[in-house]
Amino acid sequence: MHRTTRAPTRPMRAARCRPGLMFWGVLIALLTVVCVLSSSDVRGRLNHPATYKTTQAVSSTAQWALEGHKSKIRSLGRRNPSHLDGFGLPKVEWLCAQIDGGSLPDVYWPLRDSSDLRDSRVLCEALRTLSTSLRLYTLRLSPLTRFRYWIAAKIPTFNRGYGVETYLAREIERGSFSTRGPREASALFIPVRPYLQRILTIEAYAPRDPIKGTNNNDVVRQAVRENIARDINKSKARDAKAWNSKPPCKRVVITNVDIGLSVFDESDPDVRNDAVVITGNSELPVAPGNVTDELRQRNAIQAGFDASRHVAIFFGMSEHLPREAVRMGAWNLETKRDIELSFRGSLYRGGVRKLLMPDLVALSEGRAWDLKANGQEKPRDYMRLLLNSKYSLYMYGDRVHTSRLYDVMTFGAVPVIIADQYDLPFSWLLEWSKFSVRVRESDVKSLPRILESADYDSLRRELKKVSPFFQYHQSGAVFGDAFYLTMLGVKRHLDKCKE
Repeated sequence: MHRTTRAPTRPMRAARCRPGLMFWGVLIALLTVVCVLSSSDVRGRLNHPATYKTTQAVSSTAQWALEGHKSKIRSLGRRNPSHLDGFGLPKVEWLCAQIDGGSLPDVYWPLRDSSDLRDSRVLCEALRTLSTSLRLYTLRLSPLTRFRYWIAAKIPTFNRGYGVETYLAREIERGSFSTRGPREASALFIPVRPYLQRILTIEAYAPRDPIKGTNNNDVVRQAVRENIARDINKSKARDAKAWNSKPPCKRVVITNVDIGLSVFDESDPDVRNDAVVITGNSELPVAPGNVTDELRQRNAIQAGFDASRHVAIFFGMSEHLPREAVRMGAWNLETKRDIELSFRGSLYRGGVRKLLMPDLVALSEGRAWDLKANGQEKPRDYMRLLLNSKYSLYMYGDRVHTSRLYDVMTFGAVPVIIADQYDLPFSWLLEWSKFSVRVRESDVKSLPRILESADYDSLRRELKKVSPFFQYHQSGAVFGDAFYLTMLGVKRHLDKCKE
């Protein structure tokens, strides 16, 4: 048997790019970039404040996302005791058991005297029966509308507060307060999403000024109003029998956009005038003779907040910040805090802040106040600042509501609130004066005296007690958390409705 031999094959040479061609390609690309950037028009656009603001927001969002992933890795394998929630805060359900058993007093939480829930024991009972006394049927949307909302919800937001709208809607639709049919429901939920609709509005991406954009432009706002009206009308037609099964005051809707209730200006009048609205912008009307600036007056009109019918959203939410606050010792009342008063953000944003911040900066001279930053702060530095602050400023900016209040309270700094027309979340239930300092805008120059006379230790103790009320849980609502208190506020208004 003959064995055939094959000629040895030469190894194939790896394909190589021509160095000369690559070099000239890179060089031409670099020269093109230099030429474009050297143009005065492009330089001007890149230096435009709005461009800087957007770039800063994108960078900040990325940094916070990275910080969130680090926090999640640090928490791997850790399990909290059964009486603590996933953040390490005491569960309201466990606190209620302690109150019922006598280990904690009936006056444990700082509740308002005017509230129907006169003491902590009564509040616990109201929370226990809430899931049976409040049942919401979600009206149907078309599959296309739901798909559009689903896509918009995947787009990252630059603000930790706006995501609360999607979270609340999800919990109402799928959580323990939902029901499958309108007959057994105590009210109807209209599942439109104004914030997501703003993201989907085409006009927002066709700006007249390519740098400034038109997100805060009347054209975009009107387009959002019309699109929301369209979605409501479609839902009304698609689920007409359910829509007509309840009176207008037995309908619930959410808006978490800056223009508040005015987002429903083009919608069914029953929604604007009678529905219970859960809203992020809870700015109360301003008397014409008591207006700081024209923008403030316009904001209040757009907000349209009515405390007798609307429910204020606690504007802020994070999966990792409360966990990091607990890990860093924010709720250890023995921890020493060296900074008396802090503030981070834009010092001169919005009409009210522009007027008041120069006085505050002047007052900070010679005091342990840290009001020097202007703009975004690195996440870890921001957390350390709040952790080291006794008090932290919350001021009216472009709007009355921002996620800064959430940040401040999450890290155990007593909030100093300077926003006259802000109807604070859960203020119908909780006595905010027990765990915060509220200063009228006209009294800013008296702030040093006000802080000196405040009982900081008492404020901090009460803030620690109410801290579980001011957290949302992204994995699902937890008894007594911010979602439960929001729903308690909704039920309070629904109970006033006469069928």
